[in-house]
Amino acid sequence: MDLREKNRKTEELIKRIEGRIEALKTEYNLFFCGEINIPPEKERVKIEKIIRDMQSKDIRSGKLNFLIQNISSRFYLYNNLWLKKLNQLESGLVKRPKKFPTAESIKSQTKETIKNSNVSLNSEDSFEEFYSNYDKLMKENNNGKGKDKEELINSIKLKMISENIIDANIDMTIKKGKMQIRIKK
Repeated sequence: MDLREKNRKTEELIKRIEGRIEALKTEYNLFFCGEINIPPEKERVKIEKIIRDMQSKDIRSGKLNFLIQNISSRFYLYNNLWLKKLNQLESGLVKRPKKFPTAESIKSQTKETIKNSNVSLNSEDSFEEFYSNYDKLMKENNNGKGKDKEELINSIKLKMISENIIDANIDMTIKKGKMQIRIKK
């Protein structure tokens, strides 16, 4: 086989590897999104071996050297990203979403949760109790940490003062995952 034939075959191999890398990228995206359960590690290892073999061959064509460097750089960039994400999954830093929502998650999105608190501008303790109820409601509905305590209490006080309300009943409602706060006389 002459040099031109070897170069042509190497170029064809590079094109096939490019297609396989794109397909592998798609499979990893599906895995990280929760659509498939097992990461495509076997294919990743096969492609890595092929790229290492291509890099170790003595190629005298500048064009082929450039193409091999280009494809290997792209693969190793994706490879490092995939391995980093896999490591984060294994260590529990991130979680993969589930493919289908569970009945519980659907219920929590549609159900309405209500808590009431009585507050008075004459009693600082009533605002502490209000924030405690607010924080508890946020945790019960998996909304994480809500607003900063001082910021929330001050905004409620400011609203009460601007509306000339001394004693109020505050309704806290979570609808479709969003918190709504209403101040009533």
